[in-house]
Amino acid sequence: MKVLTRILILVICLAPWNKALLMAQFRHDIRTITKPWTATPVVQGNNFRFIVTGDITGGEEPGVLEYAIKRINELSPDFVITVGDLIDGYTYDSSRIEKQWDSFLSTLGVLEMPFFFAAGNHDITNQLMKDIWTKRFGPEYYSFSVGKSLFLVLNISEAGTHDFSEAQYSFVWQEVKKHPENDPVFVIQHYPLWEIQDNNKVNSLLTLLKNRNVYWFCGHEHRYMHKTINNQPHYMLAGLATGGPGMQGIAFGEYHNMMQVSVRERDIKIANLDLAGLLPLNIVDETTEKQVNTLRSGNWVHLTPVFLLTDSVNELHTSILLNNTSDFPFEISSAFDKNMNFAINPPYIKQLLQPNERLTIPVVVSFDTKVSVWEIPEIKLSLNVQCMQPGHNLHGSVTKKLTVDYLKKCTKISQLPEFLYPAQIPAYVDEAWDWKGLHDSGFELKTHHDDKYLFIEISVTDDILLTSIKNPQADKLSVWFATDTALQTSDYLKFDFVAGVTKAEINQNSKTYKSIQTESKITENKLVAKVTIPLKLVKYNYFRINLAYQDVDDPLNMDYATLWWKPYWDSTDDYKGAGLFILE
Repeated sequence: MKVLTRILILVICLAPWNKALLMAQFRHDIRTITKPWTATPVVQGNNFRFIVTGDITGGEEPGVLEYAIKRINELSPDFVITVGDLIDGYTYDSSRIEKQWDSFLSTLGVLEMPFFFAAGNHDITNQLMKDIWTKRFGPEYYSFSVGKSLFLVLNISEAGTHDFSEAQYSFVWQEVKKHPENDPVFVIQHYPLWEIQDNNKVNSLLTLLKNRNVYWFCGHEHRYMHKTINNQPHYMLAGLATGGPGMQGIAFGEYHNMMQVSVRERDIKIANLDLAGLLPLNIVDETTEKQVNTLRSGNWVHLTPVFLLTDSVNELHTSILLNNTSDFPFEISSAFDKNMNFAINPPYIKQLLQPNERLTIPVVVSFDTKVSVWEIPEIKLSLNVQCMQPGHNLHGSVTKKLTVDYLKKCTKISQLPEFLYPAQIPAYVDEAWDWKGLHDSGFELKTHHDDKYLFIEISVTDDILLTSIKNPQADKLSVWFATDTALQTSDYLKFDFVAGVTKAEINQNSKTYKSIQTESKITENKLVAKVTIPLKLVKYNYFRINLAYQDVDDPLNMDYATLWWKPYWDSTDDYKGAGLFILE
């Protein structure tokens, strides 16, 4: 009985010491009151497991994060760490930022283990968001140790500056120098480093850690990729709770992704997890990267735009350009959508395309009678492709819409014509999820000239028109003008009309133009902008225009839609004749 009592007393006395020993396996030097983690992990010795999660926002799917947390609880790691992008962010509204963090933390509240924060571009976009991060979580980059492993949680784009500062590099240098050379190092950051290696400090970071036992984790692109740099593994995680119906599947690295890392002293085991199951680490790596990038981009097929010299036609002559830039053959099948109003020859295609082979297939669209350009129905080409890479099931699909454009006339009359070129679905919409259609915003254009001047007027209709008078961000119309009509011209003018400002800011790219007049006004929900250009500058009777409208809607939102009338200049989708006018 005395022996049992002594043992019991010894256990009681040692309990605090045992707990202190376990806690000592987690070490850090952060001195701020708030910490960038939800709780302190408790581990035993140098054996532990942790989960790395992919992006949560930037197209978050409702309910997926909640489901993922349940699965993580079932895996029961010692702690969880993120690669960033936890809230929508991109705003100057402090109350909105606070609510977004409150909502995220409320959802995270059911997680049964500590969670470590890392900053993504959605989490810290401006100084206000940085201040809120600091208030809630402390430093935007930091380190900690668990057992023999060092964790470096970095912010490669500090406070929206898109820079890896000297201060942060110095911090990393000091942490690395005092860490034993052969012990594991885990680097967590949002951006994939291989995309920003033109940054000298990033290159210095890679060099600093070159001969270490390092494992790198990042996100941002919402797709999985495994690369090896300096004989070290780099894992870019797909989004944990982002994606939706547009995801192209596991073979493309597009799935709901997290990774489990098991540490046994210096022995590291990494498991690649989809919420639906366990995947190989090399599901997308250097051996398939070229093929996957080709298929994901959709650039293996190009449907040539049709440019007409008149505004009505009996036939359209276009072509399909197939281009296999991968290292393996492509088997391509395609067909145009059927329509009773026209006939297409050939109606479908089946083609085997060898690596680095380009093939152009002429296509003729025939109408029963002559039709005007704006009466031509939508013509779509649907294509499927199978990459014949042994051991991999790489296939994709894409739909291309035929662009039909024509040479527009700038008439010589004494006043602007009543006719405006009708509002059309824009060629492109950046941040398209913020645009609801032509009832949200759209533009119309009209031109004419007299003996001395060329007159251009653009009318923008916007359901929520924000001016610079009361708002930190305002709607803005940009007008590109060039008399050099070649593609990728370096000689153009850009006029920026900010809603509420009567004159445009003129950005000159090469030549200096004088005697140009600009004006704009607001009438109800319309922004009307006018440009007057000396006719002598139009030397060869042709000029080219493009329009872009920045539709803000919310003055505190930094992530707004931009409507482009034609493909933006210098892009691969720009085509000869886009936005082309002739003096009549």
